[in-house]
Amino acid sequence: MDILRQYGDASGQEINMSKSEVFFSCNISGPSKEDLAGIMGVRHVLVPNVKQWDIQKIKQLFMHDVVLEIMKVPFLEDMKEDCLVWKEESHGNYSVKMGYKLLKKDLSASINLQVEGD
Repeated sequence: MDILRQYGDASGQEINMSKSEVFFSCNISGPSKEDLAGIMGVRHVLVPNVKQWDIQKIKQLFMHDVVLEIMKVPFLEDMKEDCLVWKEESHGNYSVKMGYKLLKKDLSASINLQVEGD
């Protein structure tokens, strides 16, 4: 929550947490969602443990035309756990060796551009 306070201080804007929403991954339990939303002082707009919108909360927060648009957003049938993927490798895993090669390639291209532009 400190990062949001810092943002407010830097931007001169204040985040109204009582009007803010949070979306949780399907991997977080219902009680944890409630606890986190309570700690943050925000509400979430999905029915706990069910893949559907909490229509009452949405209607309280948004105008009718926006509610209709939100209700059109479909939920995925099959939720998969999030994972990190390194696109530079065919197997998707990061390696220091590949990171080093990519850095060398980028630096080399940068140096070539500077030489050609002079």
